[in-house]
Amino acid sequence: MELGSQIRRYRSERGMSQDDLAGRIFVSRQTISNWENDRTYPDVQNLLLLSDLFDVTIDQLIKGDLDTMKQAFDKDVRSMKILNMILYGLAAAIFIVDGLTLYGVAVAKREWPWPLSLMGLLALLVLLGMIIGLEENIKRRNDIRTYREIKAFLAGEEVDRSDRGHAPSLRKRLLLLLLVMVVCAVAGYALAALLW
Repeated sequence: MELGSQIRRYRSERGMSQDDLAGRIFVSRQTISNWENDRTYPDVQNLLLLSDLFDVTIDQLIKGDLDTMKQAFDKDVRSMKILNMILYGLAAAIFIVDGLTLYGVAVAKREWPWPLSLMGLLALLVLLGMIIGLEENIKRRNDIRTYREIKAFLAGEEVDRSDRGHAPSLRKRLLLLLLVMVVCAVAGYALAALLW
């Protein structure tokens, strides 16, 4: 990325230290260092402050970085889509296989194998938790909170953050996930009953 070198160049041209620049745009010196070394990227508010302070347009400040940002954005979109496919496919596969296995063991032994069913459920919850955690990291990195924002992000469209008052709570999302898990478990059990 070129923004780091642009910030360093404009700061040096004006004879400012990292501390001076940090004080003028209300961030830490470490933040300026991270920007200049391309470890992090300034948010929109800081880009506006930098362009104002250096008396340049934002286009001049971030020239060359737009393609890099688009590639990073596209990579995150692809990752999110892949994680969604894995999440739902894995949930369905585990419930169907677990349902068939449990049904077979139950028919053979004439009793329900609770330890086996609990192990399958625990494995599913661990895998789902890991995938959901990866998705949440992508959403946090791209400042995505509502379903509409996720939908726009996955479609590669501009994300409108103006109306965030209706974001589903964590409780609602967990209840929805639980509902999906129950439906998949019933479907797996029904399929096992039909095949047996």
